[in-house]
Amino acid sequence: MSRRRHLRLDQRQGRQRDARAPQQLAAQGVNAISIGGPEVNALSEDALAGASVNFGELDLGPEGFLLKTCRSAERTVIVVAGSDEAGTMYAGYELLER
Repeated sequence: MSRRRHLRLDQRQGRQRDARAPQQLAAQGVNAISIGGPEVNALSEDALAGASVNFGELDLGPEGFLLKTCRSAERTVIVVAGSDEAGTMYAGYELLER
């Protein structure tokens, strides 16, 4: 769904959408759920580095995934990442089921 479509849905439902970038939210100490591995998501990259997790060295295999809660003094980030697109989707499903 496009960003424009999300904005229209939010406006119809009377909600305001926070349009700040994930990096801005993280810098301000806002807790977050980061979807996508460090190769596609800078927030995931920062959170995993802070937790001393080298995503590239993990042997996730095809459709494998990682759910990791990364805590620092400023914020908590839940990283939802997969070795490929299917793995990221499965990680999202697993997060919803927990």
